[in-house]
Amino acid sequence: MVDGQLDKEGEGNSILGAPLMAPLGLLPPALNGELSPEGGENDTPPLGSPPKGGSSEYAVSFIYNGQTLKTKLVPQGGTVDPEGVPLSITEPGKVFSHWSLEVDGAAFDFSSPINEDTTLYVVTKDAWIVTFNAHGGSAVLPKYVEGGDPIGDLPEPTKAGYNFKHWSLIEGGTAIPTNYPVTSNLTLHAVWETGTTTSYKVIYWQENAEDDDYTFAEIAYKTGTTGAPATYDSKSYTGFHFGQADDTTISAAGDTVVNVYYNRNVYTFTIERKSQYGNSWSTLSTTQLKYGQSTATQYNAAVAAYPYYSWYISRTSNTAYSEAPCMPDGNLTVHGRYSGSNYQYTIGYYEKSTDVEIKDPYSFYSGYGSLSFTIEDGIDIPGFTVTPMSEWDRLRPGVVSKIRYTRNNYTLTFNKNNGDSPLVVGNIPFDSDISDKDTTGLNEQSTFVQDGITYHFAGWYDNAACAGEPYALAGKKMPAHDLSLYAKWTQGTYTVTFYNTSNPSGGAFHTEEDIIPLSTITPPANPPEGLVGWYWYIGDSFIPFDFNTPISGNFELFPVYANQTAYVTYDANGGTGTVPTDSAEYLVGAEARVKSPTDLSKTGYFFTGWATKADGTGSTYQPGQLALVPPGGLTLYAQWKQKYEITVVANSNTGNIYDGTEKSAVGFETLTFTVEGNTYTVSGLTTSNPASTNVATLTNAISGTAVVKDAGDNDVTAQFTVHTTDGTLEIKPKAVTITTGSADKEYDGSPLTNATVDIEGLVDGETVTLTATGSQTEVGSSDNTYSIAWGTAKAANYVITDDLGTLMVTINETTEVKVTAASASKTYDGTPLTKTDGVTWEGLPEGFTVEATSSGSQTDAGSSANVVGNYVIKDADGNDKTANFANVEKVNGTLTVNPKAVTITTNSDSKAYDGSALTNAATSITGLVAGETATVTATGSQTEVGSSSNTYSIVWGTAKAANYVITENLGTLTITAEILPDPEPTPDPEPTPDPEPEPEPEPEPEPEPEPEPEPEPEPVPEPEPEPEPEPEPEPEPEPEPEPESEPAVVIDETEPEPTVTIPERETPLAGKTSAEWALLNLLLTILTGIIMLVLWIGYFKDKKRDDEDEEAEAEYYSEYDEEDEGKLKRKGILRLLSIIPLVVAIIVFILTEDMRNPMVFVDRWTILMAAIAAVQVVLALFCKKSYKEEDDEQQEATV
Repeated sequence: MVDGQLDKEGEGNSILGAPLMAPLGLLPPALNGELSPEGGENDTPPLGSPPKGGSSEYAVSFIYNGQTLKTKLVPQGGTVDPEGVPLSITEPGKVFSHWSLEVDGAAFDFSSPINEDTTLYVVTKDAWIVTFNAHGGSAVLPKYVEGGDPIGDLPEPTKAGYNFKHWSLIEGGTAIPTNYPVTSNLTLHAVWETGTTTSYKVIYWQENAEDDDYTFAEIAYKTGTTGAPATYDSKSYTGFHFGQADDTTISAAGDTVVNVYYNRNVYTFTIERKSQYGNSWSTLSTTQLKYGQSTATQYNAAVAAYPYYSWYISRTSNTAYSEAPCMPDGNLTVHGRYSGSNYQYTIGYYEKSTDVEIKDPYSFYSGYGSLSFTIEDGIDIPGFTVTPMSEWDRLRPGVVSKIRYTRNNYTLTFNKNNGDSPLVVGNIPFDSDISDKDTTGLNEQSTFVQDGITYHFAGWYDNAACAGEPYALAGKKMPAHDLSLYAKWTQGTYTVTFYNTSNPSGGAFHTEEDIIPLSTITPPANPPEGLVGWYWYIGDSFIPFDFNTPISGNFELFPVYANQTAYVTYDANGGTGTVPTDSAEYLVGAEARVKSPTDLSKTGYFFTGWATKADGTGSTYQPGQLALVPPGGLTLYAQWKQKYEITVVANSNTGNIYDGTEKSAVGFETLTFTVEGNTYTVSGLTTSNPASTNVATLTNAISGTAVVKDAGDNDVTAQFTVHTTDGTLEIKPKAVTITTGSADKEYDGSPLTNATVDIEGLVDGETVTLTATGSQTEVGSSDNTYSIAWGTAKAANYVITDDLGTLMVTINETTEVKVTAASASKTYDGTPLTKTDGVTWEGLPEGFTVEATSSGSQTDAGSSANVVGNYVIKDADGNDKTANFANVEKVNGTLTVNPKAVTITTNSDSKAYDGSALTNAATSITGLVAGETATVTATGSQTEVGSSSNTYSIVWGTAKAANYVITENLGTLTITAEILPDPEPTPDPEPTPDPEPEPEPEPEPEPEPEPEPEPEPEPVPEPEPEPEPEPEPEPEPEPEPEPESEPAVVIDETEPEPTVTIPERETPLAGKTSAEWALLNLLLTILTGIIMLVLWIGYFKDKKRDDEDEEAEAEYYSEYDEEDEGKLKRKGILRLLSIIPLVVAIIVFILTEDMRNPMVFVDRWTILMAAIAAVQVVLALFCKKSYKEEDDEQQEATV
């Protein structure tokens, strides 16, 4: 009996005698990449010849029934193994025993060194094969039992969702006993029973709040009987109810998924509001919303329609919402009450630690300035937790009141789903980067095996069902909740390849792709002619493939033909000489070692190798390589190629710049060439190797006969045409730069030069002499040229670049040149004063002159400019250089005519006072220019005692006053006093010029002197006083005595001093009291007016606000609120009545007060004025009370 892998002698009992342990369907390493369809390296040496490196390769041939199954090349001293030898035992009742150096000889020791070409033969023995059909289970290797021995213990396969029962000789039959004798080849069938612990998943989904999709909630892992209905457990979620579930059975593969869906409960969301002017409530909207759904659409619409309302949690509550609430697990009603628009509040939402705004602010209006936060205002913001109210700002209008939040930390879990523990990453702040958190090492190359099936990593998913799109971590941030990611694993599909021969290099006959793991396949249609069957490798064994075997990997199947004998022949393909021969018999798909071309040749060509087609297409081989022998045999055609052309180039040395040292060009660029991957060396040539110091161009000429050798030092000159290219020695002139200095100045008539000159770039030790030669005198610019005298340097070795400076003379704008016209003067004589000559200048260079004239004329007294006209500036040679001077100032001279002196004389006179005026008309004027006239008239007059000048007036005739200066010689008019008796004494001179009751009467002001002398300096007594009873209030004194003043009255000294009574200012109700007005009365009148204005301003503001609210209410109401309109009319009547006290107060004040009189604080009318003001205050309080009653209808609200 043969027990499993070993026979009774302990020899290997696979077909090839090696352990059957390699993965099913995989090609042994010896066939996997050892040979290339194109042959291998081109320089493989002939069989038995020493290859490069000094070592030899020997051929080991594996023979069965006279056929070469495979040939392997082994380095000298190396060992060989039987892996990859496509051995198929075709003798009935025979199995492989061992390989031998002789037919039916002893077993070959594969550890023996190979030092010569070796042939190994198959030795067989008697045995039977037991194969296993797992019927969808895992693959089982065949078992070999020698004739008549019991079958023994058998392996147990596995199958997902089923339990293995036993092996049977027929499908579904009874178990085969272990002592069953094997007398022929057998096939056993696996018998299975349904598994009761097959895994499946139940996934629970919850309906989204804002759309009709569902979000993963949780997953449950359950087990059941394969093929039975997949059941699930009911769940209870707040706000949800059961919707539907999948109706499915449990798959044996354990991949069944049951989806259970829960829908959100639907509730009614109502918004109502209270009338601004009444107690009535009306519904604005009623909407059906899902649990957790935002009410923002309806809520924000109400806020927009009624911006001055607050929205409360109940009709009577003072707690209001700030932003739209989410739908709770029940019906929700929001109640709006008018709050007012006097104050605007803004709530800001900020992170506590950073003071960064985490949500857009929310603003609303209210009529109250003392609202306060409640805990409801700390709305839910994803990723944040609201802080205690003690850390919030106080709610104030007109500013941003901040509610502070702390950022939440969450946990990221990577569930690997491959039996390994999950990776848990904790304390990740909300919205922080998580792209680097995956340290599981799982990627698209990751796999794991379960129940014989290989699974491939297919990405991370955010739900346990791995449904939807993969979750890419790149660019992702931590969401506002714990995040669990689940690895998705997919069963890899497999490929089965059917080859043309037993060697993969022979190409594929058919490929079966995308095979589901553990499924089975059928043989391809239209099999190759003569096909016996498809074989595969199990370990080192080459056995028939059972098409009932479940596909558990990528399998490779090879054909076995009834006639598998093939031969190798060679064709000279146009060449001459002896063609190689190969008498060996090969198994189709085996490899033959390619032979050398011996003495084959072709004129004008050289041998390049062998090809399977005469034109060089197909597979190509070099001598010593292994060539695949296809069905029908292999013919190799000699390949010929024309000689290669190469060019040997002499070294050049170009681009040299002269530096005073010797340069040369020596040798070749290269004498080694690579052609089609092979290296060749050229010898036998020489160069002329030119050299020079000075600038030159010379040839490096090649001479001699070329010899080409390959890397093995073989002369292959015949394969090449060698061209030569001479080199060049080149020395170029050195660049030098000659630099001259620049200079500039403003024009001054002298030459501009700069002697600075320098040369840069000369070779050290070489000399030249440079001289700057540039010059610029006139306005303009020119190069600062130079001259050069070569010293030790040679001109031919250099190329000069000029960097010439610029000599620039500019127009003289700095030097101030003044051209001044001459001045002249005289006394007015009636003729013009002119001066055309005498122009002077300053600021010009020495020797420069100016030719110019001036023009101007002055006849009357005064002065005028003597203006410089056109001018010309000339140098010492008389050349016009005017354009070279820009800063020329023409200075005007002055023509001055002084006024002529004249003398006016009036006569003197005198007399005693007689009450008449004293005058003297005699006058004279001397000094007028001949022909000019003026009339002088005496105007002096003296009536009273005293004296005055005998003034005059003058009327200019043809003479002009401005042309003369007058000297006055005035006479004197004198009145002497008349002798009269002493006058009577006058009453006390205490005039009362103004009847106003001042503490002390102000004395009569004397008139201010006028520019012209007054003929009457003292007041003249009038027969009667002016009858005007009321003086003018102007404070300025009049130039004449006030008409109100009384004339002096002569009274007898025996009579009492008379009292002059001035009529009092008329005030209608002043009665007989003193003339004065009360300040308090004025203040009370003003107060009455202010109260009236405040009441009316408030009235119009309320009316405007009511109009706005009526417009806002228009879309909800169509009837007019008569009660509200009546209240508004009553307010208007009360404010209309407030006009009456103001009118009365103004009238009383006008009738009782005169503000031109002295001011006192109170008078007898103050009580009346206070009473009027009190009436106005009472009206104001009544209006305020009416307004307060309206406000009391609305509770003071808090947000």
